[in-house]
Amino acid sequence: MDLRKFRGHWPWISFVVVVALGVIVITFAYRVSQAIPPNTPGDEQLTDRQKLLLSSEGEMSKWLLGLASGALVGVAGLRLKEANNRDVISVLPMIAYAFLLLSLYGAFLSYDAAINIVRVGPLNYAYGAQLEFPVLAQFWTLLLGLSFLGVWLFRRNAVQAIVLLAAVSCFGLSAHAQETNLPNCAEHWYKDRLNTSLPGSGLAVSVLKQLEQRPGGKPITSCIDADSVLDQIRFASTQANQQDASVTLETYLGALNDELGHPGLGTSDVVLQVMKIMSPWDKHLGILLVHSSKNTYNILLNTNLVGITNWSRRLEPGTYRIRVIRHLDSVYSDNALVISADQTKDIDLDKLP
Repeated sequence: MDLRKFRGHWPWISFVVVVALGVIVITFAYRVSQAIPPNTPGDEQLTDRQKLLLSSEGEMSKWLLGLASGALVGVAGLRLKEANNRDVISVLPMIAYAFLLLSLYGAFLSYDAAINIVRVGPLNYAYGAQLEFPVLAQFWTLLLGLSFLGVWLFRRNAVQAIVLLAAVSCFGLSAHAQETNLPNCAEHWYKDRLNTSLPGSGLAVSVLKQLEQRPGGKPITSCIDADSVLDQIRFASTQANQQDASVTLETYLGALNDELGHPGLGTSDVVLQVMKIMSPWDKHLGILLVHSSKNTYNILLNTNLVGITNWSRRLEPGTYRIRVIRHLDSVYSDNALVISADQTKDIDLDKLP
């Protein structure tokens, strides 16, 4: 078959193929996401936190919809202005148009998901992939569409445009990986702190996500942040139960999960402590790690009992007083421990003389 006779039709063929495959793949993935269980249980009364989550997802979807619509209007105007310019309907811009249309389709799915969650339920699907996937589809198809437009517009500098696209994509993937890596962080935390696997209940991840969304909470963007929150919860559980074990921690997490799922209830001390830990996270902080594989030690920071090993926290730069004790005996102390921004201070108690 001589493909040269189809050369004039390649732009339209590219457009139809990308749109058709995109609709099929996005629709299939969207349908699959509808069957994925949410991360946290919830009651069937729309809470303020659920309203905030739905509103945030809706605002992001509308923002992405505006960008995609604006880009399509812009290229349509360019086509009308230069009706005889065949370059406007060449392969690269046609692929870009296809991805922009897929972004509009993602906006519709986002609307459909929000309506189904509220109208059909259950409301706890607001915490699952059902609401998140359409916005992600919007974002990535918009990014691809704008990227193809950029390569077309600046094709004389196509290499630089492609390098920029790769850098932006890697940054976006990295950011999303940080956002969605909480199960892996929790799994590592359980193995390091309690020498056990992450329980199948998912309570730890559920509590972390609810704490992020609580007024005064901050996004957990690294495992260090997840560790510091779980360290505080473990410490509170140990003090309440006089026992440091995964079973008692699981019970404590269950109670905490119920509290966070009902904003009308009072706020416990451990939640207030976690909010205090989160408050400086938007600053340049240092990291303090205190760990031992042999024994469990109590950690005092500026004379306050803050946790037990293994323990990690991001701290504001400055000078701190630290003591590590076991059975009232001090095994490590430093009255001038310097924490520097973007630096890690690692205290390995197993290597002490």
